[in-house]
Amino acid sequence: MERVLSGLGLSREVAEWKTLHRWPEVAGKKMAARVRAVRVQDGVLWVQSGPQWAAEVSARKSELLDKLNAGDAILNDIRFVGAWEGGSGRGRQAG
Repeated sequence: MERVLSGLGLSREVAEWKTLHRWPEVAGKKMAARVRAVRVQDGVLWVQSGPQWAAEVSARKSELLDKLNAGDAILNDIRFVGAWEGGSGRGRQAG
């Protein structure tokens, strides 16, 4: 399957998708409940969170990137896009 996707030029897209879907496991249950991985684009994982969790992600950025890159090594940064109500610390997810 990987050879077929590579032949179609989709290897990077598959690696990005896998990385995006590993976020809950890598971030941990508590962080993943408050910080949502939105997309991977040009080596950047874009996440949404409230300010308190943005600080936590920033403090752990190197560790998170190392874990997310295990096997694929496609990310070079984590950046924030917008605010997510779930990231406010109140435990509610925007729906």
